[in-house]
Amino acid sequence: MKNHKLSSNVIQVIENQCIESSFFPNTLIYQNNQDRNVTLATDRDFIQPIPEQNWLFHVENVISFTWQTQGGKISYCFLEEAISILALSSCFTNILFYI
Repeated sequence: MKNHKLSSNVIQVIENQCIESSFFPNTLIYQNNQDRNVTLATDRDFIQPIPEQNWLFHVENVISFTWQTQGGKISYCFLEEAISILALSSCFTNILFYI
């Protein structure tokens, strides 16, 4: 397989390890969104973002996304509830496949 260089308008989405929200000192918490907290956080000022600025979008117990302002890559990490749901879904799909 050949390696292809990504063009500047392509965003790469990859699964990665979760990053603790404590690494992002500036946070906005949208409370009680479908009975879970949703957080947008950054390591710099919200008002004047810079190209190297790191961001976190976190849905409590479900998923976290991290990216840089001009990084070209979004990382995601499934959390407790999502892993349980995906495992159950996979199990159910396998049962249907065997029937």
